[in-house]
Amino acid sequence: MKSSVIGLSFFTLAFGSHAQLPPEANAPSGKPDVSRSERVASPNRTSSRTWATSGKAGKARQQGDRGDRGEKADSAAIKWVDSTGRTMGRAIGNYAILATFDNQLATITGLYPDQTCDANRVCTYPSNGARWSEFESVYYTTPDCTGLPYSLSGAVGTPYLGVPVVDSGGAYLYFFKAVDTTRVTLHSSYSNNVCFQIGIRGAFPTDATPVSDVLPASTYGTPPFFLK
Repeated sequence: MKSSVIGLSFFTLAFGSHAQLPPEANAPSGKPDVSRSERVASPNRTSSRTWATSGKAGKARQQGDRGDRGEKADSAAIKWVDSTGRTMGRAIGNYAILATFDNQLATITGLYPDQTCDANRVCTYPSNGARWSEFESVYYTTPDCTGLPYSLSGAVGTPYLGVPVVDSGGAYLYFFKAVDTTRVTLHSSYSNNVCFQIGIRGAFPTDATPVSDVLPASTYGTPPFFLK
């Protein structure tokens, strides 16, 4: 029975999710068009590590291993566990996790098959698990990825959304609070250590949510991750 549930959740989320593709490639109408984005330098960008070590950060550090909140209420729920066997949270298909942040529910997105690909795009799979995606982006109102990071994604029915961002060789989770959504004009995006400038044609007012907090992704788990 559980295998059929897993298969169904895989199909459902794979059909409705774009987590394994760069957000730029899947931006719906009404979102900035970054198809002609330009790679730009960003010497003054605030690094994820700086955000994560600021006095503002720390809401999830107090949680410790509490990513399994709700487990007692539904012991049969499918969960994500990390490479150490630690429960990260309840599975939402095979790309997202239902966990807690700041004592509230949070949807953490951006899991990706655990794979290594060469220059010819020939891929090998070290495990049958997943890792944090390198393709998720955060957005900025400046042309060089400086200032406050924003997200274009909704919180998927939870107060918070967590998005993994690869920065300086590490993965960080950027958390966004749904009720903070505001109207801004975005001019750049940051993904996998690179800042991209959004062209004039693509920069126009849109709804986005400013970052609430940034934490090392290891706060929630160490890849590879597995469904259990």
